Amino acid sequence: MLNLNKPDASLEFVLLKKGYKRIIGIDEAGRGAWAGPVAVGAYVFDIETKVIDGINDSKLITATLRQKLFNQIFNIKNCLIEFGEIELINELGIGKTITSVIERIINKTNSNNTFYLIDGVFTKNFGENTKKIIKGDFLHYSISCASILAKVSRDTELIKLSMQYPEYSFEQHKGYGTKKHHQAIKTYGISKIHRLNYKPIIKLTKPDESRKHKK
Repeated sequence: MLNLNKPDASLEFVLLKKGYKRIIGIDEAGRGAWAGPVAVGAYVFDIETKVIDGINDSKLITATLRQKLFNQIFNIKNCLIEFGEIELINELGIGKTITSVIERIINKTNSNNTFYLIDGVFTKNFGENTKKIIKGDFLHYSISCASILAKVSRDTELIKLSMQYPEYSFEQHKGYGTKKHHQAIKTYGISKIHRLNYKPIIKLTKPDESRKHKK
């Protein structure tokens, strides 16, 4: 099926006309995975930003195109990528971890002339100069860019982790709950990068409470 969705920068331009100097789109990747960190991307949109054709919600484009677009949009001056590590996820849960990473990004970049477009639903009030948008990665250019930054960065990290934990094939499923991942956990148990507070992990490990974490 042909994907006709095309996020646009109309909201970003409206905010620039209101006097903001930069708009920062924020999105995460890896919320539903069973293992590995969660990544949060932030993309800075300003008057000098050149809109690139093909930008879209990272879930709607191929891995090859995501990497190509990542290479086009990534610049140390307009991008920030932060990780919520597994220790924090196991301590706080995924929702609070993502919230804390977003707060970290805002604290690092906040100014009177910055406005934030944040994908998702959060109980946390991030401030007056923020807007939380459901399916923002599907609608707005800066958030779509952030989703690509987060997705590609996290996938790259899971590929690296697959070399440390080759039996789990993280390079293939990136920590998500595939049949192959399910079987690997049944065979080898959980690793140090699995999310212990996730129901599927609890269910898989509960029958054998003596099973130890892999080192």
